[in-house]
Amino acid sequence: ISVASHTNWQNTIANANKRKIFAEDLAKLAEGYDGVELDLEWMDGTQTNLGLLTEEIRKALPADKTVMVSCHAYGAYRFPHKHMDKADGFTFQQYGPQKTWFSFANFESSYNNFVNYGFSKDKIYLSYATTTSGPYNESEQQTGAAITGWRNLISEDSYTPSTEMGFRRGAYNGNYYYYQSPEQVYRRAKFVVDNGLKGIFYWDMGND
Repeated sequence: ISVASHTNWQNTIANANKRKIFAEDLAKLAEGYDGVELDLEWMDGTQTNLGLLTEEIRKALPADKTVMVSCHAYGAYRFPHKHMDKADGFTFQQYGPQKTWFSFANFESSYNNFVNYGFSKDKIYLSYATTTSGPYNESEQQTGAAITGWRNLISEDSYTPSTEMGFRRGAYNGNYYYYQSPEQVYRRAKFVVDNGLKGIFYWDMGND
């Protein structure tokens, strides 16, 4: 279920009465589902109201429904500690369109930030993208924010992706693209298993 954004939505969730209305309405909509997930974009800095909203949703939902919260890997993962017990899990967005997010080293360091901040391992879902970053020119300058899917490039049979970072010179507009190679998908999944985390998810960037 997607709730469309609106101007000053941050002020909406800052209002206690509106948080309660939203949570109760969401509980009704979720009757035929396993649970709900909050994915509020660009909540950098304090996330006090996100924690309060999560708490309100937990109160409104039946005990057998799950409450998930999606966090960005860069700074905006600072969910309030005192509300962490109200969420059943946290999905961390560790993918593009910037090329840095396709690095395994960045994936690992992001995870360390989550744990050091205080997220419980049994509530952490890490992630990867199956398609590509934005386009980069020969000087490694990003030439646009548009995300291009596998369906539009990476078709040469001779290409072998690296373990650390899938990379090729695309025939698509003559740009470079980064993407999660099959080897790195395996490494990320193994990392989740080896560290006893809750799970992993992916997003088809450009293909959804």
